[in-house]
Amino acid sequence: MGDSFVKRSARRLAVAVAVAVAVAVAVAAAAVLVVGGEVTSGASAVSLTALAREAPHLSSQPPGPPSASRVPQGRGSGGLSAWDLAGSGAGRTTKVYRYLNAVSCPDTRLCLAVGAAEIDHLNSSRQVTGGSFTAIAMRSTDGGTSWASLGLPAVHDDALFSISCVSARRCVAVGATETVTGGSWHPTSAVVLDTANSGGSWKKGVLPNGAAALFASSCSAAHCVAVGGEHVPGTLTIYPEVLVSHGPALRWSAARIPVMNGELNGVSCPTASRCVATGTDPYVKGNAASSTPVSIVSTDGGTAWSTAAISNSGGHAGGPVTTVCPTASRCVSAGDVFSWCECGTGTPGHYGESWSSGNGGHTWQNHLFGTIWNLDVWYSYALSCWSSSACLLAAEGTRSGPDDGGSFYPMVIPLVAKNGWAGPGPKASRPRGALQPQWIYGLHCWSSTSCVAVGENYEYQVATEVYSGGTWKNG
Repeated sequence: MGDSFVKRSARRLAVAVAVAVAVAVAVAAAAVLVVGGEVTSGASAVSLTALAREAPHLSSQPPGPPSASRVPQGRGSGGLSAWDLAGSGAGRTTKVYRYLNAVSCPDTRLCLAVGAAEIDHLNSSRQVTGGSFTAIAMRSTDGGTSWASLGLPAVHDDALFSISCVSARRCVAVGATETVTGGSWHPTSAVVLDTANSGGSWKKGVLPNGAAALFASSCSAAHCVAVGGEHVPGTLTIYPEVLVSHGPALRWSAARIPVMNGELNGVSCPTASRCVATGTDPYVKGNAASSTPVSIVSTDGGTAWSTAAISNSGGHAGGPVTTVCPTASRCVSAGDVFSWCECGTGTPGHYGESWSSGNGGHTWQNHLFGTIWNLDVWYSYALSCWSSSACLLAAEGTRSGPDDGGSFYPMVIPLVAKNGWAGPGPKASRPRGALQPQWIYGLHCWSSTSCVAVGENYEYQVATEVYSGGTWKNG
């Protein structure tokens, strides 16, 4: 089974809403949802900062209060980067990003990765007023050491978020068309691309009318399942989406699902009949947005689904952003408390979390990560399992103390599908001096000592790394 999960631009969905704020209006006595502006800690009205979606770098700039963004605010007041271009008006800039969201490797040498090239035009308030998206795909034939770009069908403002390869020849990539609404990009309608020759050429999938953005996929020779959701701008309403395709055909149909609100971010189908999907359901709590995890299970290959019992221990917020089921009974998910939640203060703390299930995703246990390598885990992104119980999670952590200055460090955390976190693991996977400064959005591991990772470096461009012989090296 090829499972691969996004963790970058799909999260812009959460950024665009950051918070739903209940404001007492004297005349209407109604709740108002506020979008745009700055995140203001402790104020009665809290709203979005568009800067939350920018990738951070290792600098002395503190990240500020955690927001509903999947990416911390590490660069909010740090000036222009090398990839900022002068705009046509006072206070206007153009920002250029290029990143890979997911990777799938059907054998030990062939890997395909997908993502997007993004151009943002920002006004003086640093809100997106226009720009473009271009889906990108890359292929490696040497296990991730070197990469070549692949041609894709002509599309308009599309981004690819996930890829699942069922063989060395056939892979399915999913994503969404991006549109600007309310000062930021929003993934809207679904995009599916299918290749039968290792990425040499691609065809567009035939989708049902109105199919929403797709964030994750899991495919086998018999069927393919993709999940996502449609966010209503300016609200915390998200209509979850599950599409399924049976056999080699490119036609997809909408599945029957039992949840009415929430964003599905991960899916895994360990057998031809069993599939497990997870995500986050946001809601208003007090004067800010909070969230709770969501999980659904299918026993007929993704056509019909039932709800599963999943929650957070200790009453904290958040939900899974990635899920893998290495067997029909064992599943592991990971995420953090910031998923669709305006919570925390930016102080050192434990925010990353995992979930584990021993009965095929019907019930889950929650595990909040402790301090690992003297780092507090803040953001969880990509997950890969290579056996019935052994997995690695790519995450970002910050120093467990008051004097770190807000720097973030990439880290790889061993997980056990049976019961979640397995502890700090071998020193070879330590974050400092091992992984290069980057955000890892896609991860594929063949063993505990052999992995390929893709994402975005701190210069906002494509980054790839290979783990072999106990060290990480740039791809």
